Amino acid sequence: MKKKIFIILFALILLSVPFIWVFKFQSIEEGYVIRTGADTLWVVNEKPKNLKGKSTEEISQMYRFKGTIYTIPLTNKLLKNEYNIGQKVRIYYDGKRYLSAPGRAENTSFIIKLKE
Repeated sequence: MKKKIFIILFALILLSVPFIWVFKFQSIEEGYVIRTGADTLWVVNEKPKNLKGKSTEEISQMYRFKGTIYTIPLTNKLLKNEYNIGQKVRIYYDGKRYLSAPGRAENTSFIIKLKE
């Protein structure tokens, strides 16, 4: 009986480690999607204004030196998440970002859609 309890507790601890790692030791950013690609999301901190009727090229020019481009992680691809321009998201990533304009973060762990 004690052996079964030990095994169950060990399994629970083992299963909780990835969740603790993702939500405790990862950097978290929130922002708004201004451009989507097959493998990337371009996210800015401020809420985009006046995007209706603008092409992706016009939006790119408006925000060309702002925000960060994040890679979409495998988990989100498997869940077939779709992102819309202007949608608020929370991004978990390893904290490493290329200092370019816009910035670039490749080791994204998970992306969560948020409601306004």
